[in-house]
Parts: sequence; structure tokens; C-alpha cells
Amino acid sequence: LVAGEVSEIGLKAIKLKVDSDIDKPTDFKGRGYKKARRHFSVLAIMFGVIGEYDGDVRFQEHAPAARELFAKAARNCKVGSTQAYNEAKLRKADLQDLISGSGIEVAGIIEKAAKWETVSDRAPLMQRLEFGFQQKLQPMTASKSEFEAQSEALLHEAEMVALMAEVLCKAGMEDADDDSYTEFARRMKKSARDVVDAVKLNNDEAARKAVGEISKACSECHENYRG
Repeated sequence: LVAGEVSEIGLKAIKLKVDSDIDKPTDFKGRGYKKARRHFSVLAIMFGVIGEYDGDVRFQEHAPAARELFAKAARNCKVGSTQAYNEAKLRKADLQDLISGSGIEVAGIIEKAAKWETVSDRAPLMQRLEFGFQQKLQPMTASKSEFEAQSEALLHEAEMVALMAEVLCKAGMEDADDDSYTEFARRMKKSARDVVDAVKLNNDEAARKAVGEISKACSECHENYRG
């Protein structure tokens, strides 16, 4: 669902957001903790995937430890407390170490295989999907010129959407045992893969159609599972 180099690009992109969004304690206690929760949740699932990746990919040795550290930080960032801020700062430093080539260590034995229900809650992943659709997929396919200018970024985002859709269906995740719910997620994943194919074929119309299908799957799911 996601190429090895895309996972590295994605991690570096999140690092830039972490650097800017986890800065001052006052900002963190305002809205920053909500952004941090989303960032750490996505980092946790990405390291979960990297840890299980069936090939040689960067960060693999330290991925299980990183998965657990970022998952714990995401859970604690449900509130903007001083404790959550201090932990977020530590994870910010860990991410810097990983990107720069250093390792991280945690106490105890960490299983390589992820228990996905403990890696991330559904809410922050849904928020990330909504952000990606509104700020990336939709504007990047709004016109042929935008499609051509943003094709590489569009491909990366589509792969991330497919990845998150797959994680939402993992055993233990909320509503993952509901066939109707998982069908919406699979439709989203398929449409995201259609975007990837369209980019590779340089077909802006096909990409725009596939993004529309992602929107449709999300809207129909929200009608059934919100409130």
C-alpha cells in the first residue's frame, strides 16, 4: 500500500509539523495538544507498518520501540496538561534522533507485530484523513495544471490514505468487526490506490474521479457512524 521511500518522506513531513506545533507550552495547552495527538497517532501507525514491512526499509530496527512511544504520547495528548507537553517534547526529540540516524531505546521487550487497537484511536486518524482530503487531494486534483504540478505529493498522500484505511480495518480497531463499516474503508482504500494509478498514468481526470469516490465513501460512512 505504501512504498518504503514514501514512508520516509512522510515521516520527514510530519517532523516539520511536530517541530512547529510542539513548541511553546501555552500554545500546546490551547490547540497544540490536539495537533500533537494527530501527529503522534500517524507516527505510531507508520512505525507500526515499518516494523512489519516485508523488505529492507529505513528505521525498521527501531520501529517497534518508536511505535509504542508515539502511541503512548498520542493517548496522553488527549489533554493539554504539563505532563502531556513534557512527554511531547521528549517524543519530538526522539523523532529528531530517528531522522538524523540515531536510535531510541525503551525498557522491556517490544513485540515486532503491532496490536493495532493500542497503536492508535480512530478519531485522530479520521481527522488526518479529513485534513488530507481538504488540504491535499481535493486541491491537487482541482485542475490539470495543479495535478501536474503536485503529482508527486498527490501520489504520496494517496498512499497514506490507503494505509490509514487499511489500519482502520485491523482487528481490534473500533467497528472493525462491522462489515458495513469496513466496506466503506475498503472503498476508500481502493479509490486511493486508483489515485496512485492515475498519477502513474498521468491521467488527471481519473485522479479527480477517484478523489470524488473517496469523498463519497467518507460522506456515506459519516452519515452512518457519526452521532
